[in-house]
Amino acid sequence: MAKMKFENLFPTIIGVSEYNDHSKQESKVVNHLKKISKSVKSSGDNWLSKNTYNTINSYNILNDDVLKPINEFVFNSVNDYVNKLEVSYENRNYDVICFNGWFNIYNKGNYQEYHNHTDHTISAIYFLKSDEEKNARVWFESPIPDRVNELRSNTNRDLQHRVYYKAKPGTLLVFDSSQRHSVEQEQIGNRISLAYNFNIELK
Repeated sequence: MAKMKFENLFPTIIGVSEYNDHSKQESKVVNHLKKISKSVKSSGDNWLSKNTYNTINSYNILNDDVLKPINEFVFNSVNDYVNKLEVSYENRNYDVICFNGWFNIYNKGNYQEYHNHTDHTISAIYFLKSDEEKNARVWFESPIPDRVNELRSNTNRDLQHRVYYKAKPGTLLVFDSSQRHSVEQEQIGNRISLAYNFNIELK
């Protein structure tokens, strides 16, 4: 019998990067963001998870000089993601533009329901303050609906309907903005993440 080969069509591609200088930045940035959170109102009133603090419409971290080193790491990683995917638009030049950035603070009991960012092209999550083994994980959900009689596997991630990533400090996740994702309920608190949206602008 001929050997079968597999072709992964329409895959969900998650880029994972580690920031080597995270330990040099964490304490300063965490204290800075906690100070901001005392004076800037959370903008999560329209979420089911409205108790989770976020600044998506109230404070743009792209304009914050304290976050400049981390932001630059994120921008470089997103460009690397695009380049390695060999993104192209019929030989037209394009720019990868960061549209906005915000931060999230998860206290005990906080969570983020499944959602996506379909107004944008690429999204990213950076784990700033967290305990890899204890803090809430990020889950990604397959765009294929659940079926009663579907292929399943405990070992092959290609067949898993939901996959999680632990909140390891200094780790960045980059993904297609249409990809549904969530944050499970936080059990201990003191978890802080940064989030970004990027667009492709054709020239």
